[in-house]
Formats: sequence, structure tokens, C-alpha cells
Amino acid sequence: DANVLFINPMEIDPNNPQILYQLSNLGLWRLSNARTADSVEWTRATRPFGSLSAIGISKSRPNTVYIGRTAQGTIYRVDNAHQGHAGTEPINLDPEGFLPNAYASSISVDPEDAAHVVVTYSNYGVSNIWETRNALDGVPTWDSLDMSLPDIPVRSALINPLNTAGCFIATEAGVMVTDFMNGDKTQWEPMIDGLANLRIDMLKWRSSDNRLFAATHGRGIFECEINSQNRGRWIERGPTNIGGRTRTLLIDPNDPSGKKLWAGSVSGGLWLAEDLERIKVFSYPEYEELELTLFPNPTSETLNFRIGVDGPKKVKTFIYDSKGRLVQELFYVLDDEDQYDFNLDIGHYRSGLYYVRCTTGSNEIVKKVIIH
Repeated sequence: DANVLFINPMEIDPNNPQILYQLSNLGLWRLSNARTADSVEWTRATRPFGSLSAIGISKSRPNTVYIGRTAQGTIYRVDNAHQGHAGTEPINLDPEGFLPNAYASSISVDPEDAAHVVVTYSNYGVSNIWETRNALDGVPTWDSLDMSLPDIPVRSALINPLNTAGCFIATEAGVMVTDFMNGDKTQWEPMIDGLANLRIDMLKWRSSDNRLFAATHGRGIFECEINSQNRGRWIERGPTNIGGRTRTLLIDPNDPSGKKLWAGSVSGGLWLAEDLERIKVFSYPEYEELELTLFPNPTSETLNFRIGVDGPKKVKTFIYDSKGRLVQELFYVLDDEDQYDFNLDIGHYRSGLYYVRCTTGSNEIVKKVIIH
């Protein structure tokens, strides 16, 4: 109804999968005995406190729920949420107004420390990643983590369960990772092995085998087995037989195998994989007529191009900013060599997301690059 968002946040209690929480303009709601309960058994767990957009639940401190709003950026904490009622007052974790006036897109709670929280925002023109290590105090200290990122929305964060000093984030330009959250000195690295730098809406973790799942905007679900270096190669899991954009993932907590996965998409409905391991790994044909590699990515001073073609070609390259405006045009005539390398000085470019479009007659390829 009008009291919930179009894509409304909902979360299962990590300590009790029979308790389900969801957000609304009327506050936090709770459903106990979720497996057998009826829809009329939803109970208000707080008073109304604005339009709510993000939720995170502590595993180490049961019944502690963190909540973010669609505006003003404030983050709240609800203690003993399993006993909350329509008059319960949420605790303001930003009483001094330090956080940005922006749309809170996700909240990740350290599975080992309820006081350690990472919050993301999905706006342009603001600091989009914030961390506190004293969220249980009256006035928590918040540190911005996105100084090395371009000005792009961040839609989801997940504190690395294998290294809680590190974090994965879902951005407008793919998944990124850091091994050490350290305020404005935090360095983010793109995880591009097997995953295009497309928009990612949500990240989920399966602890049974250390796998990270990413819900993409238009390409379904990708899966990555995280190794000892906190990296890995992505494989595509679909679904590819429906339209829509995957916006939410849930690894079924009632399935001891950890292989049952629910996926919800815009216009595609709700989908269930009973055994994720039996789903075909999707691959696509590679076309050798035109190849483009850009490195390093992200970059700040120089962008290296490696263009691969089949025989002599006239190659045009166009660079666009995130709003689709043409920034630079390049033209090359390639002789018999099947590979051509050159570099471009981009030190004068503004920080942000750019698109590089390369064409040879009827062949075309587009890649994203981040400049900071």
C-alpha cells in the first residue's frame, strides 16, 4: 500500500528465522512464527519515524535492529525489537547531524560485533559509505570511507565475514572490495574477474562455503567463491529466461544445505532455485572481430588502451561521461597488426564514471572506466 516503498526492505532475524521484520512509513513491523503465521499477525515494533529504506540486524547482539531512512540520512537503533510495540522509541545514532542528507540504501552489521556498522547511501554528490565502531554508544562516531571512489551511488555493503576489517560494496559500476576500512584512507578495488562493471543492487553471503552473491540490474544473479585473499572469480547464475531486474536475494535460512535461493525482480516476479549448484553456469560467445581492454581501472592520470582487431581496420573511439555527453573522440587506422596499444592522458578529466565506445564498421564494444 502507500505506506511501503515500491521495493520494500524486509529481513529475517539471523538468530531466529521464524521472526521477520519489514519497514514502512508507520515504523518497523514484526512477524513472529513466520512459517505458519497469517498476514494479519504483523505487529508494529516501533512508532512511526519517517519513510524507512534500509535495515540491518545484529547476529552477535540478538534483537538489535538498525534502520535508515529515505531522507536526512539518520540511522536509528531498536533494542529488544522482538518485544517492540507501536510506542517503542527508536534511538537516534546521529543526533549531531553528521551523516549526509541522503537515501540510506543498506546497513551491514558486523556478525561478530554489534557496535561495528557500515551504512551506504545511493545519491550523487554525497559521501556514500560510512562506518562506526561504537554504534551502541549514545553519540556514535562516523567515518566516511569513499574518498577513493568516484561520485557514484552505493546500493549495498557487506562487512566481510572472513575479515571484518574489510568490506564488499555494490555500486553503480560493479562490486568493489577493501581489505581495511580506514576512514578517508580506505582504498577500494573493483572485483571484475567474470563480472562486468554493471549496476549491482544487493550483496548476500552464504557462510557454509564462503560464497558472495550479487543481484545485478538486468543480468540476474552472479556468484563468487571468496578465497584466502578475499577475492574470487564470478560466475553467472541467471535466471536468463525472464525479464526484469534482480533487486533482492535471500539464502533460505531454513534450508540446512544453504542451496535454496530466492530472487525477486522488478517485472520478473519471485523466483526460487531449490538447488543453486544444479543451475547451469551461463557463458556467452566471444567475438574476435573487436576486443577492448582498459587498464588500470579505476585510474587517475593515464588510461591504457589495448585494441584487438581481425585484420586492418579503421577504429573510432568515443568517451562519454555518466550523463551521456561526448567528452573526447579518437580515430586510428590499424595496419596488419592484430593488437594495438596506446595510452591517453586523462588527468584533466573530472572524477566519475565514463563510458568508452569503440567501433569498427558494424562492430562495436562499450566498456566502463572509473576516474578518480
